Amino acid sequence: MMEIIYEYAENWPQSGPMQVTVPSVTVDIPVSPDTARRRANGYLGVHIGLLLGTSNPRLVVGDPPIWKLAVDLHLPSVGYVSQVGTIAVDAISGDVIPATQETIQSIKDRAHDLIVHFSPTAEPTS
Repeated sequence: MMEIIYEYAENWPQSGPMQVTVPSVTVDIPVSPDTARRRANGYLGVHIGLLLGTSNPRLVVGDPPIWKLAVDLHLPSVGYVSQVGTIAVDAISGDVIPATQETIQSIKDRAHDLIVHFSPTAEPTS
């Protein structure tokens, strides 16, 4: 199963309900969620960190349509720990949309904090 998200370019009204009309959309998506996941995982390994992987591909229908994937931290002794960010892949070309330096640092910082939390602490020696 996959989730498809439509980006709606309207602001929420100051008061009262919002009526949302979603037009019928037909888009050919040549890049599968598995291909997007593999490409994103390759990008993560080269540019961010080896203990990271992707999951939960969501197709965001926009211009261009993108696959948005969760970036997850996995530790060898624990397995899945937590989501630490997101990454996007162009659903037409298959190219990973490069993460900003701020996003990369945020993912690294979250992962580091979790790694420290799950790492065993050394006992003081006397």
